[in-house]
Amino acid sequence: MVVTRLQEVRMTRKTFLFYPETAATTARSFCLDWNVAARLCSLYEGQTFIGSPEMRDRLLDLAARMTDQSAVIAGFAATEPEARPDMPATVVSRMTERAVVATAMLEQGHAQLSDFLDGTLDPKQVILVDRAPGGVGRVDDLSEIWVQPGYVILLKALTLAASGKDPLASIDEFRFWLNFDFRYRPSREVWLGMLLIGGNGKGKALVENLLKTQRARTRAERIRDLWGASWDVFYTRLVGMTGDVLPEFPRPVVFVSDDEKLIEAVHEVELAGVSESRGGNPLGHDYVPIEGYFDQPVASAVQVAINDLNSRVLEDTRSAQRIVTQLRIKARHERPRLEQLL
Repeated sequence: MVVTRLQEVRMTRKTFLFYPETAATTARSFCLDWNVAARLCSLYEGQTFIGSPEMRDRLLDLAARMTDQSAVIAGFAATEPEARPDMPATVVSRMTERAVVATAMLEQGHAQLSDFLDGTLDPKQVILVDRAPGGVGRVDDLSEIWVQPGYVILLKALTLAASGKDPLASIDEFRFWLNFDFRYRPSREVWLGMLLIGGNGKGKALVENLLKTQRARTRAERIRDLWGASWDVFYTRLVGMTGDVLPEFPRPVVFVSDDEKLIEAVHEVELAGVSESRGGNPLGHDYVPIEGYFDQPVASAVQVAINDLNSRVLEDTRSAQRIVTQLRIKARHERPRLEQLL
């Protein structure tokens, strides 16, 4: 998979950003970030479209890329606000409803989107939402199993970066925590964490722009920004793994976003391949760039840590069920503790 460099895919006024960009003209399945999906839900609920002309053009461009054979994988992106850490409770029925609506609005209503945006046609007259969102199972499980662990990893990296310790010591602590405590090592989130801890000026700027850590924020705002970024990073990882994780969806798969900082953060990351752990679980391996983002001797330490993490992933003998069970427990324990340290 070749990912076009960001300077070649800058967002225009009339199009969203696509990851990988090379699939933008041939995509058959579409993952949506929460902002795009939430706007589709708002239209379905009868809210007048109040976005900019540019946003309207981007939505219409997206709809024009779809056919009756196209699929929306991540309509459940619309559920992200429902699962935020500051929500008093997760309402599963509400999450599922929003997931179904966002999926149906594009799969069934792509040809009528212009009328929905203009308010000349009520989506409820033509959109049927009496089915579960394809391929995702329970949307609350998606959040807890796949998004929350990545969020906890970035939380851990933020606390280490703010600790004032030597970057080499913090990188080794991060590696040890991932291997022997948390026991989950998604390469994309791990790489972003390494950038927070030991990246040079270019590396830190890239990840801080994504997580908005360079801004003056309250603790609640920092948590919300980190949570939202965790969802989007998960989606960029999902598009490369779709053939193995969600084989029923047609490929190529593309992630759709209006967040340039997100695409800038991952545009040099590529899925290097899929292997099988000793436990029989399919695992995606990312190529993550180190040169140019870390100075020596940190760069060498990061490479050693990543190699060690990758080898331990392949040596993992746990079943998928056991991995998920342990991740739930670990994430539930670590999340509130680390949030208190922000």
